[in-house]
Amino acid sequence: MLNVDLENELIEFKARLEFKQEELLRMVHEINILHVSKVVTALATADLLRESLEELEQILEKYK
Repeated sequence: MLNVDLENELIEFKARLEFKQEELLRMVHEINILHVSKVVTALATADLLRESLEELEQILEKYK
Protein backbone atom coordinates (compact mmCIF):
# COMPACT_ATOMS: atom_id res chain seq x y z
CA MET A 1 0.00 0.00 0.00
CA LEU A 2 2.88 2.34 0.81
CA ASN A 3 4.33 1.91 -2.68
CA VAL A 4 0.94 2.61 -4.26
CA ASP A 5 0.55 5.80 -2.21
CA LEU A 6 4.06 6.94 -3.14
CA GLU A 7 3.45 6.13 -6.80
CA ASN A 8 0.20 8.11 -6.77
CA GLU A 9 1.88 11.09 -5.14
CA LEU A 10 4.71 10.98 -7.67
CA ILE A 11 2.20 10.85 -10.54
CA GLU A 12 0.42 13.90 -9.11
CA PHE A 13 3.79 15.63 -8.63
CA LYS A 14 4.68 14.93 -12.27
CA ALA A 15 1.39 16.49 -13.39
CA ARG A 16 2.07 19.60 -11.30
CA LEU A 17 5.59 19.76 -12.71
CA GLU A 18 4.29 19.54 -16.27
CA PHE A 19 1.84 22.36 -15.51
CA LYS A 20 4.70 24.49 -14.13
CA GLN A 21 6.69 23.73 -17.26
CA GLU A 22 3.82 24.98 -19.42
CA GLU A 23 3.57 28.12 -17.27
CA LEU A 24 7.29 28.69 -17.65
CA LEU A 25 7.14 28.31 -21.43
CA ARG A 26 4.30 30.85 -21.60
CA MET A 27 6.24 33.20 -19.36
CA VAL A 28 9.39 32.85 -21.48
CA HIS A 29 7.34 33.63 -24.58
CA GLU A 30 5.88 36.74 -22.93
CA ILE A 31 9.32 37.81 -21.71
CA ASN A 32 10.71 37.47 -25.23
CA ILE A 33 7.86 39.59 -26.59
CA LEU A 34 8.55 42.24 -23.97
CA HIS A 35 12.32 42.01 -24.46
CA VAL A 36 12.88 41.50 -20.74
CA SER A 37 16.31 40.42 -19.59
CA LYS A 38 17.28 36.77 -19.81
CA VAL A 39 18.31 37.12 -16.16
CA VAL A 40 14.62 37.44 -15.28
CA THR A 41 13.93 34.21 -17.15
CA ALA A 42 16.78 32.45 -15.38
CA LEU A 43 15.60 33.64 -11.96
CA ALA A 44 12.03 32.53 -12.63
CA THR A 45 13.23 29.14 -13.83
CA ALA A 46 15.46 28.69 -10.80
CA ASP A 47 12.60 29.61 -8.48
CA LEU A 48 10.24 27.08 -10.05
CA LEU A 49 12.93 24.38 -9.91
CA ARG A 50 13.63 25.13 -6.25
CA GLU A 51 9.92 24.91 -5.41
CA SER A 52 9.61 21.63 -7.30
CA LEU A 53 12.63 20.10 -5.60
CA GLU A 54 11.31 21.11 -2.18
CA GLU A 55 7.97 19.52 -3.00
CA LEU A 56 9.62 16.31 -4.19
CA GLU A 57 11.77 16.17 -1.04
CA GLN A 58 8.63 16.50 1.10
CA ILE A 59 6.93 13.66 -0.77
CA LEU A 60 9.93 11.37 -0.43
CA GLU A 61 10.41 12.28 3.23
CA LYS A 62 6.88 11.04 4.00
CA TYR A 63 7.76 7.57 2.70
CA LYS A 64 11.14 7.06 4.40
